[in-house]
Amino acid sequence: MVVGMILFLLSSHKIPGKSELHRLPAPTLSQLLTGSEYKSPSAYLGAGLLMLSFTPILRVLVTVSHFWHDKDYKHLAAAVGVLAIIALSIFLAWR
Repeated sequence: MVVGMILFLLSSHKIPGKSELHRLPAPTLSQLLTGSEYKSPSAYLGAGLLMLSFTPILRVLVTVSHFWHDKDYKHLAAAVGVLAIIALSIFLAWR
């Protein structure tokens, strides 16, 4: 995200306001993963937001794995519940 902000500051584009954000070309996931949009500030910002979004999911998955390995079923149930809430919120956001 820092790289995206630096690219925005160094480019001739002005940083968009709240009303202009919908006009920015958003890179697709395949463009972010292949690097085909590597000069686009919005690509770096999008990749940073994806990493920030996946961080809590990865943490809960590691926690579930740890509690499963330790056979701590009470805490495992709580971690699976949190994972279900995250999955439900993602599902509802894409509807």
